[in-house]
Amino acid sequence: MKPGGEINFYLLVSPELKDFPQPDAYEVLIHKNGETTAVEVNGDKAKVPTAEGRYFMTVKAIWSGDVKGEAIYAFLLSVKEK
Repeated sequence: MKPGGEINFYLLVSPELKDFPQPDAYEVLIHKNGETTAVEVNGDKAKVPTAEGRYFMTVKAIWSGDVKGEAIYAFLLSVKEK
């Protein structure tokens, strides 16, 4: 990802679960060098850090409609210009 870019979140489900709803909200945290930073989320989009480097990112997907629950996903995020 390029510094300052944007990530879009979308959960893919198998065809037999095609009616399963997308999350109602997301909470995103970036972890680097022992520090944790909350990332502002706008709908299903979040900004990538502006400094190059490798980050650990956790994304909490939250369902609050007919389906209620949470799931946490973890990613390694590599931010670089090229």
